[in-house]
Amino acid sequence: MQSKLNNLQRVVNGVDIQRSAVATPGGGYTWTITFLDIDDSFVVTPRDIHLTCDDPTTCTTATYDVTVTKVRAAVVPAACVGNRVIPAIGALNKGQIYNLRVSAYNVVGFGKPAVAPTPQKPMVVPGPPTAVTLAVYSISELIVIFSPPDDNGGDTITAYEVQWALDSHFTTPMSTMVNMMPGISAPYRRVISSLTTGTTYYVGVRARNSQGFGRLQQSVPDKEKPYSTPSAPTQVVLGITSPTMLTVGWAPPSNDGGDSISGYVVQWDVSGGFDSLSLAASTTVTVGDSAQRSYTITDLSPGTLYYVQVFAKNRGGLGTPQTSIPPALVPTIAYPGKPHALTVARTTVAGELRVTWMAPIIPFHGLPCAGTLQAPGNCPVVGATDMVFGGVALEKYIVQCSERSDFSNPIEVSSTGSAVTVLLTGLVSGKTYYVQVLAQNVQGFRSYFCRRANTQNLLCPDQQVLPDRSVVTGDFVYAAPL
Repeated sequence: MQSKLNNLQRVVNGVDIQRSAVATPGGGYTWTITFLDIDDSFVVTPRDIHLTCDDPTTCTTATYDVTVTKVRAAVVPAACVGNRVIPAIGALNKGQIYNLRVSAYNVVGFGKPAVAPTPQKPMVVPGPPTAVTLAVYSISELIVIFSPPDDNGGDTITAYEVQWALDSHFTTPMSTMVNMMPGISAPYRRVISSLTTGTTYYVGVRARNSQGFGRLQQSVPDKEKPYSTPSAPTQVVLGITSPTMLTVGWAPPSNDGGDSISGYVVQWDVSGGFDSLSLAASTTVTVGDSAQRSYTITDLSPGTLYYVQVFAKNRGGLGTPQTSIPPALVPTIAYPGKPHALTVARTTVAGELRVTWMAPIIPFHGLPCAGTLQAPGNCPVVGATDMVFGGVALEKYIVQCSERSDFSNPIEVSSTGSAVTVLLTGLVSGKTYYVQVLAQNVQGFRSYFCRRANTQNLLCPDQQVLPDRSVVTGDFVYAAPL
């Protein structure tokens, strides 16, 4: 029956015929005919019926008829398209290949399935790369080293993108790709070139598979700057402090190499080539505080010529050394340093002025034993003798006062021992007097006069030239007695 109906010209898509499996009590069967064409114009009419029963035990009548009943009209279904996430509950194995097929369903049942042309696997973008490490490669390059993500998203990693930017938010990043080629194994690395020396860059890496890029993983450390070793320190000056000490001073290098100066190294030797083997003790010292501008070399041999040079250092290492000016000196007894903090004030007695000052901190050569000019450190003390006085003990202070600032025809008074005050008497009431003070050691060596007040954190500056070439001079110290 089905073949005959399928041969009808009006039937394009054919018919589907199903017969009931069990006969009715009267011996009849139900035949269900479904026209597969999207049309409702088919009419089935029985005619020329010639049916007989071959089984008398089943048949209850001699003749049979055909009754046609239209069960339902043909319905053209709406287009059925869409998508579905599977499974609705639970999860598939990420990266596992699955074959898929889809069947349509109506009241009759499921239709034939359509099989997806290619299998597919569940996958997402990869996780962030691991062990992302950033380091300096050269004066204009950084290198980033990284390993694959713990989770590839269920698909093969095809490339990595290295990004770098001037801010931690990667507002306007620059980038380069690292494509995965056969034979390349982790850890991977990429040199970032053409960078600006001393400029800080933030670096991150993200992985890519067929689904796109994963999350950016910032490096450790999260930022770095290309740098090299610094140039030589500037204004390296050497001075004699005592019979066993020399003091060297310096200013920062003109080029820090792109990284902050972390300290200085002072080297001394009896050979100008700094290659002598005659000194048993170490001849170098590291000054770890980059703010320091001087260092005093101790335990030297009196009467021996010593050469001195200074290095600046940063994370790149030691830079070029700078030999001092003069390049070498012999430690010996020196002149004492200049007193400071000079003041003068009238007393309640007519014709009297009280002069006070402080003991010197900076030696005669003008270099602080440690620290800076604005914050000098104390000089070493050997026994009870402060080396600021030239390596021998202080004998006295000498104070002069004059009606003129050029100190012509001065009145001179000496203090007793280490006392830092004197009382000037017999002066003319109401007349202005200028004062100055110097130190004298037991060798009779005298310091420069201090006649100026401290200013700008400098001790008694009098035409003092600073490392930046500026010149500072304090005010004259003067007063008028009652």
